[in-house]
Amino acid sequence: MSHIKEIVEYINTQILASSLADSRFTPNMNGIAVSVPTEGVTGTYLPLYINSDEEGQYLGLDDIYNIQVYHKNNGIAWQAVQDIQFGDGNKYYKRSAQMSLIAFAFRKPLGLTAEELDMLLTAGIPANLPATMLQHYNLNQALITLTGSNFDQFNLYKREFQNSNLPVLPVTDIIMLEIKYKIDIILRKDCVNVLSC
Repeated sequence: MSHIKEIVEYINTQILASSLADSRFTPNMNGIAVSVPTEGVTGTYLPLYINSDEEGQYLGLDDIYNIQVYHKNNGIAWQAVQDIQFGDGNKYYKRSAQMSLIAFAFRKPLGLTAEELDMLLTAGIPANLPATMLQHYNLNQALITLTGSNFDQFNLYKREFQNSNLPVLPVTDIIMLEIKYKIDIILRKDCVNVLSC
């Protein structure tokens, strides 16, 4: 298995331990969210985090947390990796997950601009996994690469909360941004079968 979920959890713990460790932050860090249609209204979707009890947790802003973070998996590409040893063939796969970190924040209590919040969050994202995690999950390599940021909160809100009738908070009150990143994992081909590793 590629363990994208566990890598996202590790990213969250690193952001919490570094960038958001200051007491002024009351973050709610979530894992990978999915867009779920709402009941009774065709074409309306909301992002939900499905917890370990298989219950959906709403991911919009609330007054308990001044920062709300969740991740989205935007797609995965597979590629065979040529082994450099003669005659061994392709023993490895490279799995590249295109990811997004979506963050909402209340602007005034934090005293930050969107760009400053972006810098704080990206500074906490690790570039790779510790050797103990690689070994535990039978991965040969795992790299996390930042690829860009999106500050167009109007279109981002429309994308994440499609056709929602939720009230839109004034742009002066909130920050909404997207940090795009990818997770590249190299694993042995025979480890794709869970029983082999």
